[in-house]
Amino acid sequence: MPYKSLSRRLLLALGGITLFALVARLAGFRPPRRKRFIEAPTRAMRNGVLVLADCVLFERDGSCWAVSRRCTHLGCVVNYHEIEDILECPCHQSRFATDGQVLRGPATRALPRYQARRQEEPPAYIIAVDD
Repeated sequence: MPYKSLSRRLLLALGGITLFALVARLAGFRPPRRKRFIEAPTRAMRNGVLVLADCVLFERDGSCWAVSRRCTHLGCVVNYHEIEDILECPCHQSRFATDGQVLRGPATRALPRYQARRQEEPPAYIIAVDD
């Protein structure tokens, strides 16, 4: 009989944990995101812009920042247009300013903005990306 009691207790514990996780998720709780650091070479910067796989890095007027390349509408990869100085989604033509703000929909949310800093030795940019 101890074996049946143990499995029953285990089942109740797992059910309780599952129920708690579901209620927490529905209440809006999300675990904190991990930061991932990307190192980008400074010499690759062109006119204060560097397009990377995950983000676009900008350096202007002594400050630097990066914005995500994932469109907030459906997740397509946005492109940087140098002449117009904007980011545009090729899927539905949402347009974003270099700070990530929506200029034209259908996207309604801004692109995530990441902290970036210039490192002197070795010369590089360090970008903190939330995963």
